[in-house]
Amino acid sequence: MATTANFDIIKIINEQDIINAVSGDVFTEYFVLWGDLSTSWIKADDISHNAIETYKMLKEHNHQVEININNSDALASANSNQKQAFVYSRISKKGDSDQYFVSLESQRQQCFKYCLDNNIKIEFYGSDDGVSGKDFKNFKYELGYWSKHLENDKHILVTYTPDRIGRNLGKCVSYMDGLSSRNIDIHFIKEQIIYNKNTQSHQKNIIHSLLVQSENFSNMASERVKNTVREMRKKGHHIGNAPLGMMIYKNNNGIRKMKHDPSERNIIKNIIKKHKQNLTQSITKKESYNLIEQYLTLNNVTLRNKTIKLATVKRLIKTEFDTNISSLMTNMALTF
Repeated sequence: MATTANFDIIKIINEQDIINAVSGDVFTEYFVLWGDLSTSWIKADDISHNAIETYKMLKEHNHQVEININNSDALASANSNQKQAFVYSRISKKGDSDQYFVSLESQRQQCFKYCLDNNIKIEFYGSDDGVSGKDFKNFKYELGYWSKHLENDKHILVTYTPDRIGRNLGKCVSYMDGLSSRNIDIHFIKEQIIYNKNTQSHQKNIIHSLLVQSENFSNMASERVKNTVREMRKKGHHIGNAPLGMMIYKNNNGIRKMKHDPSERNIIKNIIKKHKQNLTQSITKKESYNLIEQYLTLNNVTLRNKTIKLATVKRLIKTEFDTNISSLMTNMALTF
C-alpha cells in the first residue's frame, strides 16, 4: 500500500488519463483518500500494484451491482442493501488450499458473489496471506487495519466462515459483539448466518461452536509444530528464516544450517560504509538513514527482491554496530 506523510491510502476514489503536452505520452493518475482523510491525485507509479488491482476489482463489482439494481423492479431496488461491505479473507500459510483450507482467491470469489447476489457494494477488501488466526494475531494486520475504518450504520463485514476472523473464542466474540453494538453486521456466507444484535441464540451458538472447534484445531496444530521443532533442534537444525546477510543450507548430513550470504553481506557492508562516511561529514544519524534509503531506491538496490525501506536501513545499521560492539567487548574480556 502506498504511503505519504506517514499515512496509508485508504482507498482509490477515481482515475484519469493525463496527456503530456510535450511528449504526447499518456499516463494514469488516481484520486486517493489518505489515512488523514485528505485527498489528492497521484501517479500510478506511486501506488502499489496490489492497491490498483483491488481498486479495479471493486470498481467492476460495484458497477455490476448498479446494473443489477437498475435492471431490477422497484421492490428489488428498494430492498437492495444500502450498507457497503468490507470483505475479509485469510489463510494461515501462504498457498494453503486443501480439505482444511479454502484459498484466498476462492474465499474472495465466494464473498464477492454473495455481495453481488444481494446487491451489496464493496468499499474495502482486505486479505491476510500467511497470517495465523491463533490468539487473534491477525487483528494486527489487514483485519485490524480495515476495521478501524468501518463506520457505524454504514458498513458490514463479509467473510467466508467464522475461523477466518480468528481462532480464539473470547477475542473473536468480543470483536464481533463490538461491531454489532455499532450496527455493523457480520455475514458468514458458508453458514448463511448474519451476526448482529438480533441474531437468534441458536445461530450465535453455531458460530461460537465453530470458533471453539477452530481454537482447539489451532492449539493441537501448534502443539504438533512445537514438538517437531524440539526434535529438529535436538538434531542440530536451524529453525526459522535466515536474517538478512545470512542464508540457509543443508550440510552433508542433511542438517539445516546457516551461513553468510556473500551477495547480501556486500549490500549490508556498503550500507554501513555509507553510514560511517555520512557521520564523518557532520550528518546526523537520522539524515544518514534517509540519504541511504534514497540512494538504495534510486539505484534499485533490493534485498530478497524487496525494496529496502527506512526501517530496514535502521535495523541493519543498528544490528551491525551492536554486533561489532559485542565482538569488541568479548575480545577485550579474553585479553584480560
